[in-house]
Amino acid sequence: MNADYTLINEKWKQLKSFQPELSTGSVAEKLKISEAELFYAGKGDEIKLLNSEFEKQLNEIAKFPDLNLIVKNKACVNSIKTAFKVTNDETENSIRLKSAEMDLEIPLRVLKYGFAFNSADEKSIQYFDKYGFSVFKIRLKKESLENETDDFIKTFENKSETFDFEIEAYPAEHQTDLTADELKAFQSDWKNLDEPEEFNQILKKYNISQLNALHHAPEDYFATKIRNRKVANILEEAIVAGTKLKFSVENHKTGLTYKCASERGSWHGEWFNVFGKTAQFSLDTSKIIESFIVRKPSRSGIISSISCFDGNNAQIFEVYCDRENDEPEPNEWRALLNSFENQ
Repeated sequence: MNADYTLINEKWKQLKSFQPELSTGSVAEKLKISEAELFYAGKGDEIKLLNSEFEKQLNEIAKFPDLNLIVKNKACVNSIKTAFKVTNDETENSIRLKSAEMDLEIPLRVLKYGFAFNSADEKSIQYFDKYGFSVFKIRLKKESLENETDDFIKTFENKSETFDFEIEAYPAEHQTDLTADELKAFQSDWKNLDEPEEFNQILKKYNISQLNALHHAPEDYFATKIRNRKVANILEEAIVAGTKLKFSVENHKTGLTYKCASERGSWHGEWFNVFGKTAQFSLDTSKIIESFIVRKPSRSGIISSISCFDGNNAQIFEVYCDRENDEPEPNEWRALLNSFENQ
């Protein structure tokens, strides 16, 4: 490790000694470096740089038992214990990790750095994109797999004697203001959706962001703004009611959806945690700047969700009531959201 990374590591330790609650993303921002560089600086000889055969790597990892998939953005962390299969979506040039409970879509055009990490406390494979953002981590069972992970590293380790990061600037989102006719057409498309999943196609069609779309909803009914502090209250009441939740999370160019059979919730400072049998959702409520109840048509009737955004106008997460076999939305979930609409 060269002197630059040693200095970064020293600054990281100093910063954490004064502000131990800071996430790695927040530390990277303060040090004006990427998450990938911060990770590399802090782990030393405990990490091995992997080559770019990402799909092959993930197919091998999928064979390991007791996997824990972790995806985070600047305001939430999602942890899912799951086995998965790897598929290649050639039309989208992406890899998908899929199971009955989870679907993670990873664009190959942005995936760039992979590391195997092995310390006394953790064994994991971690991936970063070309912008230096953490894409996802797969934590492996620490108590076993010594031979298997050794073989994995031998197969996929980057043997280059020299390595340095080539971090690209994250592109600014450009969108044009909709004309009156375009706005009318956008609102009509929203009101005539066949499935909520088609909403992202409409956003691409009109080159409009998630947040801007909600600001230009057809009517208040389709996107009702609520107080940010009520979001955790809704989740708390859903947990008490035994509601099975479905979370949708964006991490820059990566998209994750997963089901969470919520069993209990808890607070830790500003963080609200939802615990399920195989999944955990953790939300930094202080990062929420705008929140909405969002309603989208489907063949099974209106589908309702909560959508939250951070200070960069990026969607933190969206949460639905999970529906088996595309059944109609439960009246209990709809009534819960309605009860918070005017609070």
